[in-house]
Amino acid sequence: MPEVNKIFASLRYIIPSDMEYFLEESSSEGLKLLDLGQSSVFAMKFQEAKPEKVKYAVDCTGLSKSLYMQTILDNGWEYMGTTLNCYVWRKSYEGSERPEDFTDKKAIAKHCLRQGIVFSVVALILIVLYVLMIIELVAEFKMGKTEHIPAYCVIMTVQLPLLLYSIWASVKLIKYALPRLKDK
Repeated sequence: MPEVNKIFASLRYIIPSDMEYFLEESSSEGLKLLDLGQSSVFAMKFQEAKPEKVKYAVDCTGLSKSLYMQTILDNGWEYMGTTLNCYVWRKSYEGSERPEDFTDKKAIAKHCLRQGIVFSVVALILIVLYVLMIIELVAEFKMGKTEHIPAYCVIMTVQLPLLLYSIWASVKLIKYALPRLKDK
C-alpha cells in the first residue's frame, strides 16, 4: 500500500488535542500512522489502509519512562513514538465507546506553556536580530556601502518564516495553556 507524507503536521498541530484530532481524522479517512521518528517533526508517514476508529493520545508526561511506558502498554495502547517532546499512543476500538483518556491535562497545559515561552523567546531574539540588521543596513546605506545589502536581505528573508511561525506558535500555545492552568 502506498505511503503518504503529511508535511509539517507536528508543527501545524502543536497543541496535543489538535494533534490527536488530526491523527484520528486521518485514521477515519484511511490513513494509518506509521511509527514516529526523528523526521516526524517535518513529515509524518502514513500508509493507506482501511478506515478505522482509533483513539490517539498525545501525552507530555514527566513520569519515569520505564514505569510510564509499561503501564500504558499493559492497558492495550500501542506506542507510536515521540514528536515535539510528547509520547504518541494509539488504540483501535469498535462501536461508539472510545477508549478512556489517560493523559494528565494539567501536565499537558504546563508543557504547552513552557513551549509557548520558548517560542516567545525565539521570536524576541529574531525581532532583535531584525532590528539590528535594519540599523546596520541603514548605517551602511548612509555611508554609501551597498555590498552587504543583498546578504542582509537574504538572511532577513530566510528568518521571516521562522519569526512568523514562532509568534504564531507562542500565541497558540500560551492561549491554550493559561485558561487550563487557572482551572482547579
